[in-house]
Amino acid sequence: MKKQKKGLVIGLTMLALFAIFATFAALALGPPTANSFGVEDTIGYKDTHVLIPVNITDVQDGPIPAIVFNVLYDNSVLT
Repeated sequence: MKKQKKGLVIGLTMLALFAIFATFAALALGPPTANSFGVEDTIGYKDTHVLIPVNITDVQDGPIPAIVFNVLYDNSVLT
């Protein structure tokens, strides 16, 4: 009985320490950031696809895994 209780106490203590470490490590590292982010003007022919390069400069705290864009455009200009 004492061995089971001791094991439970050790397990819960390790779990609590891991939770505390994970919380503060996530706050210390933070998400990746960049000093500058933008797109430049581009042109294309009618009824063709256009690739628009995205410039991200001075990335800090690791690579940026993904970027989500909401693209708003005028239907009379782009289809």
